[in-house]
Amino acid sequence: RKRTTIKEAFIHLINEKGFNSLTVSDITREAGVSRGTFYVHYTDKFELLTKIEDELIDNIAAALTANLAEQRRYYQS
Repeated sequence: RKRTTIKEAFIHLINEKGFNSLTVSDITREAGVSRGTFYVHYTDKFELLTKIEDELIDNIAAALTANLAEQRRYYQS
């Protein structure tokens, strides 16, 4: 749950301030968590960005795989 809150705060702040202007303090303040909580889950804002990017890629890959499987079933029928 904390990870989700941190990710949502991060995305909101990127849209508001931009990645380069963003600090871990900004993220923790927006998320309402301590810096310690942030660092339990992420090394820095770069790792957080990488984790979010990896999740997005995994979600896209899963959606494409499901779509391709559906198409195969349709054409094999």
